[in-house]
Amino acid sequence: MNINGNPIIFEINVVAYVRDIRTGWVVYSLINIENSTVVHLGFCRVTQLFTFPDFKGSVDQPLMVKTYGVFENKGLADRHTRQKANELGLTKMIQARNINSTHGQIRCVDTGEIFSTIAEVSRSHGVDAGALSKHLNKQPGFKTVKNKIYERVQHIPTPPPPTRVIWK
Repeated sequence: MNINGNPIIFEINVVAYVRDIRTGWVVYSLINIENSTVVHLGFCRVTQLFTFPDFKGSVDQPLMVKTYGVFENKGLADRHTRQKANELGLTKMIQARNINSTHGQIRCVDTGEIFSTIAEVSRSHGVDAGALSKHLNKQPGFKTVKNKIYERVQHIPTPPPPTRVIWK
């Protein structure tokens, strides 16, 4: 493989334990080598770095991969990505995203309230976020959180009002 007749050269320096690399999250950018502009800033599992799972741009342009760090969890990687976007002046590139969005919303079965994030439930009901996460993941010993039951629900858009048909 080559770019414009030049071989592809990888140079990535990460100092970490192998166990951290296997389970860690990496913050990275893709830089267009023709004009040195950042075309993507994101994060993914270290093991998925060269698959670019969150990149939606053109794959027909020569790009350089730059890494900014390895983090122990998705939340820290997301936070560092946002900080890096601010440093680089790329805040428009980072879409507002909820790191819990793949799991749907959270509903308190007892009260019927619906929340967007674990943090929101934690603030509103005064529950420990870690205990709530374990409860939602159905870990043993976490059947309730402060005597309440919560569940994940997929966001279902409200259907439009029924169309009124008038016969002439």
